[in-house]
Amino acid sequence: MLLLFLCFIVFSLPLAPVKEIKEDAQEKEVQVYIDRAYQSSYSDPVRAISFSNTAILKAELSGDRNLLCRALVALGRSYVNLGSFDMGFEAFYNALDKCPPENKQLQAQINVNIGHLYISVGDIKKAFQFIERATELFTALGDTAGIASCYNAEGLAYERIEEDEKAENSLKKALELNRQLNDRKNIAANLNNLGLLEGKPEERIKSLEEAIQLNKSLGANWSLAENYNNLGTQYFFLKEYKRALEELNSAFVLATNLSAKELLCDNYRYQTWVYRAMGNYKKAYESIERLYEMEKDLLSNKKIREMELNVADRRFKAQQQELNLKQKELKIKSLERDMLLVMAFSLALFFGLFLLIWRFRHRRKIQLTLATQKIEAQHQEMMKLRLEKTEEERRNVEMELEYSKKELTNFACYMQSKNELIEKIKVMIRESYKDAKPEIKTQLKTINAFITQYQNKEENIGPLMEEIERVNAEFIVRLTTRHPDLSKNEKQLASFLRIDFSTKEIALLVGSTPKTVNMARYRLRKKLGLETDEGLSEYMKKM
Repeated sequence: MLLLFLCFIVFSLPLAPVKEIKEDAQEKEVQVYIDRAYQSSYSDPVRAISFSNTAILKAELSGDRNLLCRALVALGRSYVNLGSFDMGFEAFYNALDKCPPENKQLQAQINVNIGHLYISVGDIKKAFQFIERATELFTALGDTAGIASCYNAEGLAYERIEEDEKAENSLKKALELNRQLNDRKNIAANLNNLGLLEGKPEERIKSLEEAIQLNKSLGANWSLAENYNNLGTQYFFLKEYKRALEELNSAFVLATNLSAKELLCDNYRYQTWVYRAMGNYKKAYESIERLYEMEKDLLSNKKIREMELNVADRRFKAQQQELNLKQKELKIKSLERDMLLVMAFSLALFFGLFLLIWRFRHRRKIQLTLATQKIEAQHQEMMKLRLEKTEEERRNVEMELEYSKKELTNFACYMQSKNELIEKIKVMIRESYKDAKPEIKTQLKTINAFITQYQNKEENIGPLMEEIERVNAEFIVRLTTRHPDLSKNEKQLASFLRIDFSTKEIALLVGSTPKTVNMARYRLRKKLGLETDEGLSEYMKKM
């Protein structure tokens, strides 16, 4: 009996403490705030954020990770509806990090929300990664509503890359499932998203009108504003410009009251389309100017990439801390077993001393081997995180290039609109020559010459060009090292080609003609010694 008792002491491991179960009342209190956040997220996002933060505080005090993650998801949705995408990413990634691995339902919900957010910022590749993960989880759980939400997200992703046939197919699948579930809120969302697609405008308008009726009954003002935005675009496709402006004005009022930046950006973009089609270039320019200012704040890709780097760094540090704790735990266990060995040796000197020592050492060797394998696995995970961090930094540079291209493209659009307006004024002045008196005709020619002189002045794009030079600094150094005889203008042309600007866009930015730009491209190709079939832009990207 004594021998059995000693063996029990040596080879038994301490049991992990069992967590205390929280009272149902505490969980219900947190859930009330989460429900309030979701109810007000589409009508008053600012208030929804307040409810979500209260839920997070109470969930942290309760120690319930499931509750905490649900509260973080509610916070992320509220920030997205407000237009604060970087804050939405932060909330969703925190939820994903803290989500218990056994809660597959919650993991799937977080993944589909992150997928939606990546669609909003235009990173469709990442969006599909999260949507596919969510689809796998919901399918394994047999969750019809979850699968419908994935089809809806998939449809939006295809719409962003202009694959309207695939988008319509996915959205109709989502609509069919939600009609089976009689989920009015998501039925309205599916109908609205179908209204984003071009073609079949009468059918799209019918879908949007049904969505408007549903959202009015639900009091979902955010969704209602989105419906009116999309309805305006469908009337634009039908060339009913007056009706299009009426619907867009309704959307503008709702979006302004909600402070919904994303909806306001869409509204300004659609207003620009309508005003340009109507020939009202002044209004079109005002709309595109407001769109440009708001998009700079809304589509802050740099902030999002910094947030992703912070998430990767936080995960890396957590893994490193876990590794340190494992090493300390290993040392403590080793000391404990050494002490137990002394006790066993003292008490069992005449009762199988050699047998006990052999068994103890053999078991310890196995445990140390397993621990060593775990440490090696942790090291491999750390290396993987380092590689992911490096990859994120590379993608951050690519996003900076894309962001700079977007700014220059918007500026090029502005220049084109301005030049079209000025040319129209010049034509009107020249037509006035016929009926004008000599002195007035002379004055009109002077005005026309002044307009031409102003038109030919180089636009002040200094800050944008400085940003392009900053992002391409390392590229210019490599280009100069390999081809030291290039001029400043040729290096500038190389920078534009590296970020995929077309000949027409480059001509607008440098105040030249496409023909002149093509000649410059030819001379640059000749200086670089490239073959005729070798792409100039691809050569710059490879460098």
